[in-house]
Amino acid sequence: MRLVQAKEEQITRTMEIIEDGRANLKQLGLPQWQNGYPDLEQMKKDVEQQKSYVLMDGQQIIGTVCLDEDGELAYDALNGEWSSNDPHIAIHRMAVAKEAAAKGIGTQFLQAIEEVVLAKGFKQIRLDTHTENIPMQRVTKKIITSMSVMFLMVKISHVMLMKKF
Repeated sequence: MRLVQAKEEQITRTMEIIEDGRANLKQLGLPQWQNGYPDLEQMKKDVEQQKSYVLMDGQQIIGTVCLDEDGELAYDALNGEWSSNDPHIAIHRMAVAKEAAAKGIGTQFLQAIEEVVLAKGFKQIRLDTHTENIPMQRVTKKIITSMSVMFLMVKISHVMLMKKF
């Protein structure tokens, strides 16, 4: 599997994957993504700004993610301090196609993200998720011990630091 920058002609597929993710979150009883966000305009903007990536399995797109080198303004408003203020990439809008879900793809997806982050010269990743999004938290905790970048995860109102030195 490899992570590549998304192209405009792939937006329809990335939106299908976002809808798969939205449906999965709804099935889990989570309010995350249930208000229409992310939408088509956001996904187009991500592609235009070269922040959108797709996870490829052969010739098939099975995942989508936004890797934002500009960070996240909301993180500045959090109570507390980051353990590092080094430049980072923020992970947003990460989703896996329903046909690829629950097959260990999340772990491989984060490994592919790490490769891109390191290739871009960053040594820190930040991610936020809903406090009840246990599947995302589980895959993040599972992979973090093998990553060579600092990984910081935010769960709504508090910061949970996970990193490997």
